Amino acid sequence: MKTSNMMVLAGGLILLQACESLVHGTSVEISITTTPPEAELTLSDGQRCLSPCRLSASRSDILSVTATKAGCRTAHQQVIPAVTEEAAYFGGILDYRLGGAYRLEPNPLTITLICGTAATTPPLDLTSEERALINDFGRSKSTGEQYPVLKTD
Repeated sequence: MKTSNMMVLAGGLILLQACESLVHGTSVEISITTTPPEAELTLSDGQRCLSPCRLSASRSDILSVTATKAGCRTAHQQVIPAVTEEAAYFGGILDYRLGGAYRLEPNPLTITLICGTAATTPPLDLTSEERALINDFGRSKSTGEQYPVLKTD
């Protein structure tokens, strides 16, 4: 009798450890809109759609979203998992492992594309002094060593 009670207790504890995953599931629907609309969206998990759209995604994955539209600059955004308030207090190990402890943020996601003439602005015509300043950016004046510079798209 003691063994069966222990097994029931152990089973209950396992279910309690995964209650967020059982209640919320391991995936969530995310809504994505763009300005202007009808941009092609590609997610890092391979899903594609035309904005505005709704897609299902794993609660525990970081997703990169790329928006493209003719005449506009390509735009990139990320949707990241954040711990739910319930999981912060009551979440178990399995919830974190299965993904139920997370929500994706931002949700809904809005991406603004730069379109028209602003998207095709020609390169600047720089003087040699201005080019030298840019080339020396992030370089130590004493050693000439190049410091790492954060690269963005």
